[in-house]
Amino acid sequence: MPLPGADAQTVAVPQLRTNLSSILPQVASADVLVPTTAVCGADVVNAAHNLKLIVQPAAGYNNIAVEAAQARGIPVCTSPGVFTGAPAPGI
Repeated sequence: MPLPGADAQTVAVPQLRTNLSSILPQVASADVLVPTTAVCGADVVNAAHNLKLIVQPAAGYNNIAVEAAQARGIPVCTSPGVFTGAPAPGI
């Protein structure tokens, strides 16, 4: 999907534990990947020929092939401070 107001293509995958290998054709033209909790392996990173950024809207990188991204000079970012607030009362 195009990013509003930007000349970029992004692929966001909200499904839990989806393997992005199953959507390689959509990933191929992506400029930005937002994998959420999906597995973003080296095959996905290398298939995304236009990839410029991987943004993980969570605290960790455990489902992303960071080494493959680094080898291509692609930054991988998380959402710092996402879990810094107090939990809900009663938890």
